[in-house]
Amino acid sequence: MRDFRIRQWQDVKVVECVPIREAGFVAAFSTRCGGVSALPAGDLNLGYFAKDDPANVSENRRRFLTALGLEGYKIATVKQIHSSMVYVVDDLNAIAGVSCDALLTRLEKVLLGILTADCLPILIVDTVRNVCAGAHAGWRGTLARIAEQTVTAMQKTYGTYPEDCLVAMGPAIGICCFEVGPEVRESFEREFSYAESLFCNPRADGKSHMNLRQANIAQLEAMGISRDKIYVWAECTLCNTTKYFSYRAEARRGAVGRLLSVVGKL
Repeated sequence: MRDFRIRQWQDVKVVECVPIREAGFVAAFSTRCGGVSALPAGDLNLGYFAKDDPANVSENRRRFLTALGLEGYKIATVKQIHSSMVYVVDDLNAIAGVSCDALLTRLEKVLLGILTADCLPILIVDTVRNVCAGAHAGWRGTLARIAEQTVTAMQKTYGTYPEDCLVAMGPAIGICCFEVGPEVRESFEREFSYAESLFCNPRADGKSHMNLRQANIAQLEAMGISRDKIYVWAECTLCNTTKYFSYRAEARRGAVGRLLSVVGKL
């Protein structure tokens, strides 16, 4: 965890990747602490949805940006659909109604935002061409190779070389808690030669635990990004529900807030 630090403003706590900040970018991950949403009281929900007042979310986003010292920045988010689709943000006014699971940009004063509540946020910066990307990786997006597709889109759009990239992965459900059915494991085994290494703790009913982070690290390495340039905040959202939102832990009790991961050029 030495590659990360906690930034705090009042009760808001944000996890930031230090090597990416030193390279002239921000890659940061929210917690649920220090907000005004009643999910229950005092939660920093950063996703707009029907069960939270939009005014609460706007105030929470203001607090989040203040904690990062980025009050003048705009946040770009889209509807995430567990796909391999990538969208290039050239105009903030054009993203309304966009559905995809990865965003690219070279716009200034813009933060690409990825919303999660157990899924894995992946933030990528190209330190030479001053461009960045954010991806949302649940097991479906991972199976669809969202990490690979994001790097490929950076290559095609901006001429990115993988060796020039740094990556930060944020809070997500860990292998300790991410139990999946046999159909998920079988799908990965058909798609990836290394799939067996991603699963452990098999049960008689075919269920097992999946390493979502390692699945995406393997995709990034396959694209040419070296492991020592991939920084991982390894806390499990399901194990730490006082600190993070977790859909698996909280959905049965009602509305689940969303964490926000952002990446952008400073």
